[in-house]
Amino acid sequence: MNQIIKVIHAIPELKVGGVERVAMHLLQSPLQGVEYHLLVIEQADTDLVEQLPPHALPRLHILNGKKHQPNTYFRAMHKIKEIAPDWLMASLWRAQPLIWMSRKENYKTVTCFHNTRFSHFLDKTATIFSLKNANYCFTDSQATAEFIRQFSNIRIEHLHHIIQQPQLTGVRKQKRLVYIGRLATQKGLEQGIQLIVALKRLKQLWHLDCYGPDEGALRKLQFMAKQYGVEEQIHFFGSRNPSEISTILAGYDYLLQPSPNEGMAMVVMEAMQQGTIPVVRPSGEIPQYTQDDHDAIWFDAINDRLAKRIITLADDDHLREKMRLRMKEKASNWKDVCEELCTIISTLHTPSLISKNI
Repeated sequence: MNQIIKVIHAIPELKVGGVERVAMHLLQSPLQGVEYHLLVIEQADTDLVEQLPPHALPRLHILNGKKHQPNTYFRAMHKIKEIAPDWLMASLWRAQPLIWMSRKENYKTVTCFHNTRFSHFLDKTATIFSLKNANYCFTDSQATAEFIRQFSNIRIEHLHHIIQQPQLTGVRKQKRLVYIGRLATQKGLEQGIQLIVALKRLKQLWHLDCYGPDEGALRKLQFMAKQYGVEEQIHFFGSRNPSEISTILAGYDYLLQPSPNEGMAMVVMEAMQQGTIPVVRPSGEIPQYTQDDHDAIWFDAINDRLAKRIITLADDDHLREKMRLRMKEKASNWKDVCEELCTIISTLHTPSLISKNI
């Protein structure tokens, strides 16, 4: 296909988060047959912008609009019309009004959804309304697609949020778990503290290192750690530049992912690329690409049994290395999100296929 298809991907903010990391990866990577633009309708983290290569900057459009203000969306629409895309994608609920406002434009529109639950009423309202107005929905997992099908018969395509990373080597921290993600109530990080308590009850001194922005849960987690007497074993390091995540993961034997509601769980897949064993709730897409006791440890509850499984694995170098090899072999067959986006867009970009809710 010789035609270059112009795509605008609208997001509310450019910050440290899974969706935003995927958008930055798409922005700076070569795409076959696709010209990708990233539209940030509100603010952007200066540090993230500064790490982008010069060739990506002309396709990054930051409006610095005010949150929830109508004028922000009118300015965004003006910018979209100026760029004149073939496709308009919108991720996260605050970007969804652009889908509604584009109904009469000649764009193929896509609402992108990345979870198996709505965060709140506004998220649910905005997303469902977009599903009624968009041509397509892109989800990052089968679990998310099944959730969306409750609300719409829109055509759904899977755009897996996989960023292929080089495998790194480094000295791994002993008796430490790492968590990378938002410090938010819905992420279930309280269970991480309970796991450290369970290990301590079995006379094992383990640590939990948490990397990510505080979204309202930090103070509660600190108080809980102090209550249980493990405040010296729980560490909070704040946000890190996305380029550091692989290096961080390569320095640990175990990743903790306690969230009961996930889509693809991007950080779990990144951990597997680095041979970092996931200790996870089997939620969302996780059971589709991990196997309990094969390349991950699944749990439904924090108890002494889980703690003993982790201790047993920590004491068995041979078993740990076998799990690492299985993870890396599996990860080597995954397709990068750049390849998937180009394939999906080029396949769907046929005039006879374009109609509402095919």
